[in-house]
Amino acid sequence: RQPDVLLISAERLQAQGGLEVIGPLRPAPELVVEILSQSETRRSVTRKLDDYADAGVQECWIVSREAETVEQLRLTPEGAERAGLFASTETFASLAFPALTIPVSDLFTA
Repeated sequence: RQPDVLLISAERLQAQGGLEVIGPLRPAPELVVEILSQSETRRSVTRKLDDYADAGVQECWIVSREAETVEQLRLTPEGAERAGLFASTETFASLAFPALTIPVSDLFTA
């Protein structure tokens, strides 16, 4: 899978031996962001979330341009758990990177 955006800490990269120049990214990022498209189905999103959880991703943000919302999910081996649903008037913090706070409106301004 290739998320629209990913964040991986330097500590996680170093613990796994660094970044390989060629090939898939190892280890899995802590945070991935998926921006919904009009053709995306709930089933396809669920499959992505399952794959991310299996790979060891800890958190996923599902960004809806249409609704101007961000759904924050905690990914576990048991599946995705909603941590929050944030509207354009709200600010939220990453679960994996607590110092990272995002005003949702910033995601939708040009």
